[in-house]
Amino acid sequence: MFTAAEEEKLQSLFGLNEPTLRLVLSSCCYIFEQAAFSSTGPEPLYDLLLEAGFDESHGKVSFDFVTIYMCSALIFSNLLS
Repeated sequence: MFTAAEEEKLQSLFGLNEPTLRLVLSSCCYIFEQAAFSSTGPEPLYDLLLEAGFDESHGKVSFDFVTIYMCSALIFSNLLS
C-alpha cells in the first residue's frame, strides 16, 4: 500500500511503531472495505464512526473518503469482486 519511505514518514508523523502503524492501516482498510461491500454511503458511515467513538474531525475525513469512493463505486466494487 505504501512504500517503505512513506511508512517511515507515517510512523514519524503519528508517533507510531511499525506494528501499530500496520494495525491502524489494516483497520482503516477493513472499515472502508466493509463500507464498500455493504454499499454504506458517506452519511451513514459518518454516523457509525461517530457512534463508535471517532471524533468529528476524523469522522469528517472518513465522510470525504467515502464521498470520493461513491463517485468511483463501480471501479472499487469490481476490485472487491
